Amino acid sequence: MVRACGDVGADVVGRLPAKLKGLFDRALIPGRTFDSRNQTKFGLSSPALAGRTGQVILTSDTPRWFLRWIYGIAILRQTTGQIFGFIGIAPTRYTYFAVASHPDDALVDHWVEKVRRIGARAV
Repeated sequence: MVRACGDVGADVVGRLPAKLKGLFDRALIPGRTFDSRNQTKFGLSSPALAGRTGQVILTSDTPRWFLRWIYGIAILRQTTGQIFGFIGIAPTRYTYFAVASHPDDALVDHWVEKVRRIGARAV
């Protein structure tokens, strides 16, 4: 499991944190995840990871209803279309845990069990 962000502060509300974007920039490099020499019919680089699927586990202080109705689930659209879709990973599944800043122990136990089940399916 990658913990890319840590405590990122309030200036990342509604968008990807800079540390996570940096991780994507370093991990998703040309030649391994996309081929800029071969272009699609739209003039984009050819995805090198076509046929693969993704699982994103997202923690947030933003309640799910607010993320959907106010932000239009922008972070999910951005990661699905502009990042994973660009390199060929589809479909991308999301698991969303909120409110993550001060959860009680029972809620954390529930989240851990859910992530454990997700990991067991991936093996």
